[in-house]
Amino acid sequence: MKLQRSHYAVFFSIVLGAFLLFIAFSSGYYPVALVDFSFIWAKDISYPYYAAVVYRSLSVSENNSQEYPLFTPSSPLELRVVNLNELINQKLIAAANRALLPADELRTRLDEVAHRAEQNNRAFALAQNFFNMTQQEFRTYVLDPRAEREVLRAELAKRGITFDDWLRAEKQHHRIWIFSSRLYWDGERVRFVTEE
Repeated sequence: MKLQRSHYAVFFSIVLGAFLLFIAFSSGYYPVALVDFSFIWAKDISYPYYAAVVYRSLSVSENNSQEYPLFTPSSPLELRVVNLNELINQKLIAAANRALLPADELRTRLDEVAHRAEQNNRAFALAQNFFNMTQQEFRTYVLDPRAEREVLRAELAKRGITFDDWLRAEKQHHRIWIFSSRLYWDGERVRFVTEE
């Protein structure tokens, strides 16, 4: 009798474990990259990031800026690669900001930059109309990463370092792993395995 109960318990545990794994994976709770010892999860490369990247492309065409080059993705995987490269950059930028500035000063400066950008109602309207983003999603996925970048750019300029040179050097000094058989890290960016 006890043996039969333990069989049921083991079977139930296996089924429950498989179900929980299925839910976790279908919700994007699995790593796609590792920057030093910080994971980038599949859920982070979902719709809001797609919207943010495309939003940036639209704002580039409006502002004639070269910071974010205009692109037309030819496949969902290409858009995923662009998003993954951006997330890696964001991890490096956030780590540098935390290393260079005290936490209170960093939060204050990030809030100031994001607040100035929030005043641009046209940008939010664009994100809301095209991508159905809420104000909070717009702040999280578009404004906050842009604020992080601007704060770091200003801090590096004070030290006589250009942002692009810094980013290029940072990518060489950090361990970055990509968990995909179709993608790899070449020391500068994520690439398709078939690219040369």
